[in-house]
Amino acid sequence: MSHPKPTILLDTDLGGDIDDLGTVALLHALADAGKCDILGFISDTPQAPAVGAIDAVNRWYGRPGLPVGRRAEFKVEDTYANAVVDASGDVLDGHDAPMAVDVYRRLLAAAPDGSVTIATIGVLFLLNDLLDSGPDDHSPMTGPELVDAKVDRFVVMGGRYPRNDSDAEANFHAWGQPNVSKRAIERIDRPITFIGGELGDRSNGYGTGARLNDLPEDHPVRIGYLDFFRRPPWWVPDEDKPWDTIQPWSIWDQITVHHAVCRDLKLYEEIPGVNHIGGPGTNAFEQASDGPHVYLRPLVEPGVIAHEVIEPLMLTRPTPAGG
Repeated sequence: MSHPKPTILLDTDLGGDIDDLGTVALLHALADAGKCDILGFISDTPQAPAVGAIDAVNRWYGRPGLPVGRRAEFKVEDTYANAVVDASGDVLDGHDAPMAVDVYRRLLAAAPDGSVTIATIGVLFLLNDLLDSGPDDHSPMTGPELVDAKVDRFVVMGGRYPRNDSDAEANFHAWGQPNVSKRAIERIDRPITFIGGELGDRSNGYGTGARLNDLPEDHPVRIGYLDFFRRPPWWVPDEDKPWDTIQPWSIWDQITVHHAVCRDLKLYEEIPGVNHIGGPGTNAFEQASDGPHVYLRPLVEPGVIAHEVIEPLMLTRPTPAGG
């Protein structure tokens, strides 16, 4: 069965791990190839420069008008997003961006029924806020009603499969607030595809991205990746760090968005059932042929996905806006 070209609304915690930045570029590359339309972005980190970094990539790919929703509060935190903003000139100031729930509701209300694919590649704080929302000037529907009417499906990076009983995956753990994930997932009444932490992990053979060193020096993806490796955050393993060049890295988020757009490629088997989220951010997947959820089981080798599917999309070099 062939699926129609999706319209993607991307909820990202860009500014934490670097794979989010590569994923924004990958989404634009897929849109340039005519594989999808981009509706907008939700920035789910408390960093004002994360909004600007998303906008910088949007501008590089010639889409400066795409909306970016933000969190209500920011804190000062120096990450690779700062480097992207500092090198990119006039980009959207995070403090000037609209609130995420307003962007969510405005974009969904204006979309045709059942037309939107929401891809989440971070924590689910702002999706949870959308589901908490009530009627407003954009729509008389509540958040759950709006999602049910406008969203075709969700593609969520989170958990491990088929089960994870102990070491909670980072997105489901939600910075020590795991019930946010549990509450959001349990209130969604649309199909959900889950991409687990085991799929895309560099330790499982998915590491890719070293060829980003060959991108133009002013490419925002190269700038961000290089800054990330030169100033690795505290949670990056200590071996060999810091690095002077971009290194192979995990591609959890790239796989999530690529599958949201290109599910017809059949790179994975979709296992149906119900994903039960635990209070600590753990999960257990119960297989059932008629379940509303699926998780992905790879059908091809990790190296093929990493080097033949994902990396070429991150290496695209469109003419920068105004160039």
